[in-house]
Amino acid sequence: MPANNFNVGRDVSLVLISPAGQRIDLEIVTGFMAKQNTTKVRVRPLNSPTIFADLPDGWSGTFDIDRGNSNADDLAFQIESGYWDAGLIGTGTIYQYVTEVGGATSTYEFINVTLTLDDAGTYHGDEVVKQKISFSASRRNKL
Repeated sequence: MPANNFNVGRDVSLVLISPAGQRIDLEIVTGFMAKQNTTKVRVRPLNSPTIFADLPDGWSGTFDIDRGNSNADDLAFQIESGYWDAGLIGTGTIYQYVTEVGGATSTYEFINVTLTLDDAGTYHGDEVVKQKISFSASRRNKL
């Protein structure tokens, strides 16, 4: 639930659909970051000030995970196997649900998502194994 008049990290839930169309349940997601990517265009006319434009160029982000199951590792295996066995890199989908301050839910869909297991974790006695998945998406839609 939102706190006072602003969102906090607990106001989001995420659903990850793999390139094979399977729902991937990441057991303990501790962080999610998404950002819009743009391509900066600069036009320098001879007779007027510079003109700027930021062209939409997809989205990118990360999932921070405390390893609670093998699903992130299995996802990386699935993607790698698809490439080496069939020469295919499929894309997935991410759904982001945000509980707004007023109680409504905003739903966003990241499409044509590529996924990378950036960090499969370091294993030490009596420490949590932290993993990181990064993604790139061609677009984010509001549903």
